[in-house]
Amino acid sequence: MQFINTAENLRFDRAEFTFSSGEVHVEVYPPKEAEIYTLQMSICCLHRDWQVSSMAQIFNSHSQIFSTVEHLALEQSVHSWSAESRDEADRTEWRQLLELFTNVKTLRVNEGLVKQLSRSLRVDDGEHPLELLPLLQELTHPFSREADDAFASFFDVRQNAGRPVTQFHPIPSLFSCSSSPGLSTLSEVMSGNCEAGGDLDT
Repeated sequence: MQFINTAENLRFDRAEFTFSSGEVHVEVYPPKEAEIYTLQMSICCLHRDWQVSSMAQIFNSHSQIFSTVEHLALEQSVHSWSAESRDEADRTEWRQLLELFTNVKTLRVNEGLVKQLSRSLRVDDGEHPLELLPLLQELTHPFSREADDAFASFFDVRQNAGRPVTQFHPIPSLFSCSSSPGLSTLSEVMSGNCEAGGDLDT
């Protein structure tokens, strides 16, 4: 990634992380719904904490370039992460990664990472409510009572700080035309971005 240091005009709008068994994969895209990614990389790490800390180190080394990212997705690959091998990164490691994305406005988290991310976004004593993702406006995660409860304190703190975050739940693909398999956000459907029976390429 040394070439990035000399590429003054690089600007990234969206970053998508996928954590799986033995590997973390990231794709970073330019603005305007580009059809291909600007950058992709995969890091082979056996444990989740190594995966998260490795990505934090890489992105921190180029923090000025990646600070323009406005849309962040964090997902666990359900197909390759077995119950026997699953482990977790701790709260500090996740926060070290999240604190690099100071311009993020939308965050998408899939079911496999709800527990870990909700702990990371929780504001503990002595922490500023806008310390992480200060510009965040929308948080999308699968609907469940457990997930709603897990993020409840985060939403309350941001509301009290005068920077409310809107919560969205994915809905079944029967009512969507998102390119994400089986999922579309309620906001996408309500905004009229989809045509009945069609597909929306992202």
